[in-house]
Order: sequence, then structure tokens, then C-alpha cells
Amino acid sequence: MAPFRLAASLWGEGPALRTICIVEDDEAVRDSLRALLETHRLEVTDFASPDALLAHGPLSGFDCFVVDFQMPGMNGLELVEALRKRGASQCAIVISAMRPSPSRERMDRAGVIAWLPKPVPEPDLLTWINRAIDCASARLQ
Repeated sequence: MAPFRLAASLWGEGPALRTICIVEDDEAVRDSLRALLETHRLEVTDFASPDALLAHGPLSGFDCFVVDFQMPGMNGLELVEALRKRGASQCAIVISAMRPSPSRERMDRAGVIAWLPKPVPEPDLLTWINRAIDCASARLQ
């Protein structure tokens, strides 16, 4: 496996800061994710609900989406599908206390590259965020 590239950004080397979009209805989890990612010099924009993100406006400023699955109203996969309909092409990571119930095919079509169980170990989350950023970069080429 290639060396972990986000580590280079920790020390001010490498590419510009990346912006991660978090959608999580649990404030404590949202705050913890934000704090963790910011310690790795990632910019974070977070939302308490799918509706808040959808009302936000342009989605092009995000390098990837990290979304909770179980939220009031629209679930995380439905949110990612709605983002696709609005033209977002960034990859998404779903985090959940539940096992995946949607089909792998549906998640692939939506651009979900990982379904991670809560609590997500820091190295796993950072590895998948790195992959999501790579995925977005590959789609732009």
C-alpha cells in the first residue's frame, strides 16, 4: 500500500488543504469528527441534517462527503443519491452503527466507496478519506 499522503499535509507540505463535508445529526459525533479532521489539517464544513446540506448551495467546494446513515428524514444513502442528482461527483463515505442494509450495487451507483461502522478508528477514517479524495481527483482527469 502506498504511504499515507494526508500525513504530508500535516506539516504544510503537499497539496492545499482539502475540504471534507460531514453530515451527522448527533452533535457530539459531528464535533468529534470535526476536531479529528482539523488536527490533520483538513478543512471541515459540517451539517446537522441532509436538508441543511441540500439548502447550502454549491457542492463543488467539497473534496468528499462523510455522512451518517441513520438520520431523521432522509438517510445517508438517500442523501448521497440526492447529491448525485444535483451534479455532485465527489465520493462519499457512510458511517453507521448499523450493518449495511442497502445493496452494494446501490451504494456503488451512488458513489459510496466505504461503509464504516461506528465508532470508526481514526486510521480507517483517514485512509478512506484519502481514497475518496483520490477518487474525486481521478474523476476530474
